[in-house]
Amino acid sequence: MISKISLKHKIIIFIIFLIIISVIAGKIYFAKPVSASSEDTIELKASAKEEKQTTEKTDYKVDIKGAVASPGVYTADASNIVNDIINMAGGLNSNATTQNLNLSKKIQDEMVIIIYTEEELRNKTSQIDEVCFNNNLDISQCVLNRQSLVVSESSQTDPKFEESSQNNLNETNPQNTKVSLNKATLEELMTLNGIGEAKAKSIIAYREENQGFKSVDELLNVSGIKEALFAKIKDNITL
Repeated sequence: MISKISLKHKIIIFIIFLIIISVIAGKIYFAKPVSASSEDTIELKASAKEEKQTTEKTDYKVDIKGAVASPGVYTADASNIVNDIINMAGGLNSNATTQNLNLSKKIQDEMVIIIYTEEELRNKTSQIDEVCFNNNLDISQCVLNRQSLVVSESSQTDPKFEESSQNNLNETNPQNTKVSLNKATLEELMTLNGIGEAKAKSIIAYREENQGFKSVDELLNVSGIKEALFAKIKDNITL
């Protein structure tokens, strides 16, 4: 009886052993594809990163002009700054200035760096454009004697503004003679305070289309002539 029980136990133990071996083998078998998949993913990511690095542009072309020893196009990379490009170009000339530059700025591909002399920078900063744009309003020659003729509604009632406008008008038309709307040339019309080339052409076009002005107030019918401007010049115009 004992031997039979022992044999039975041995068979049970053997079966349990086979089950354990089968379970372990199954885990190992099914674990392999996951492991391989993870390795493949890592390899793909590494390959994509390497490909991105090879396709990224590493050589930047920078054009430097002006007051440097050797102006021209230089090759740099994303780690370079403006000061590096100046050094590549042989450094600054004795009359150069960098007051208008950020020397620590990172360079970009196809960047243009202009090095001005001190005199050029002074002239550039003091320059006033002859044509100004205010929203959708085109005002030609809006600067007279280095003073702006573009004003706000509130400034038009300011006594200082009136005095300044009158001084500008007198300097443009020193004899304070009146300008004829029907006979004045383009240049003569442009001597009026606030009348630039565009408005002067509009005045001439209006008088040609309407056989001349019948009254001074008719100037308000011209495109671009508003009441505020008319009030400034009405005492200086005639038929």
